[in-house]
Amino acid sequence: MPQRCAGSEPLGSVIASNPSLPRPLAAALSLLALLGPPGAGRAQGEPQQPAAAELTGLDVSACAASWARELPRLTRIELGAALADRPSGSLELGVRCEAESVTMQVRDRATATTTERRMDLSGTAPSVRGRVVALAIAGLMRELTAIARAAAADRERALAPEPAPKPARPAARTEPAAEMREQEEQEEPAVPAPPSSTGSLQVGLLLLAANFAGSSDLVWGGGVRADYLRLAPWRFALDLHAGTYARDSDLGSARLLSASLGARAGFTLASSALALFLGVGQRLGIARASARAEDENAATGKDVLGAWTAPFAFATLELAAFGAYRIALDGELGIVLLPVHGRVQRGEDIDVSGAWAALSLLLALRL
Repeated sequence: MPQRCAGSEPLGSVIASNPSLPRPLAAALSLLALLGPPGAGRAQGEPQQPAAAELTGLDVSACAASWARELPRLTRIELGAALADRPSGSLELGVRCEAESVTMQVRDRATATTTERRMDLSGTAPSVRGRVVALAIAGLMRELTAIARAAAADRERALAPEPAPKPARPAARTEPAAEMREQEEQEEPAVPAPPSSTGSLQVGLLLLAANFAGSSDLVWGGGVRADYLRLAPWRFALDLHAGTYARDSDLGSARLLSASLGARAGFTLASSALALFLGVGQRLGIARASARAEDENAATGKDVLGAWTAPFAFATLELAAFGAYRIALDGELGIVLLPVHGRVQRGEDIDVSGAWAALSLLLALRL
């Protein structure tokens, strides 16, 4: 540290204590004392900033424009610290001018990587063209740095050793008893699965006992029925019935033969083994009433053929017998809207009229 000599005084104190100096001169000398000599404001231990590195390798000989003369200086300013971090001579910077366009190229000699850009300066004022080109060169320099970093990262990943594979776990030791059980399970014969009890169609045969209110005789017969089950719990069915009965009178005998087609729809309430099918339907049939006289002179026999129809309500109780087989008890109750009449003298008429009731036993199979 500089030291003041013994007995010396600051310059300001000397000027203030000397009354012989003119006032203007004293004021000027006091201001000079406050400012100090040149370089006195800088601390002795403060390091000075190094000068920017020299820009080498910038070739502007192919560009005769007036602004090209200032390009090295402007480029050095724009590159700044990026230029100082690189060794001298590691870059090649080239500028070529063609009329109002300029082509800039930056090449890194260490990595042999090159970036290039072409600009049209026709819309740029001549006074700022050098600055614009210098900014573009700085941008190419940043691109070159990013490319070099990516290439270095790829090389590091390629040279990095692959992780060692994890050691395989030793196979679990199987006990002899477990091995025997597995062998027994493999040797057991496969048991065939029972037939499925569900399906979309059910067909069956039925035995029928029916009665028309216009007659006291029972019509015995049979038929077939098919049920559609895909829309469960809703259910639809078609059936075909045929039956007959015969009666003797004083003048001869009378017979009724009836066949009908029925359609029904309803709702099913089902459990695991039982199902109750409730709904309504319509039946359309043909009936033939015929009479035969024992004495042709006393009576005359004739045949009557006609169509009949009856709406009805029904209830079916169905039991799952075994597998896909079903046993059902079905009852119908309706009224004949279109009757067929057969007249018998001195005896009960043969009529398909009035109320209609039928009871049938069904054996069915689900498909």
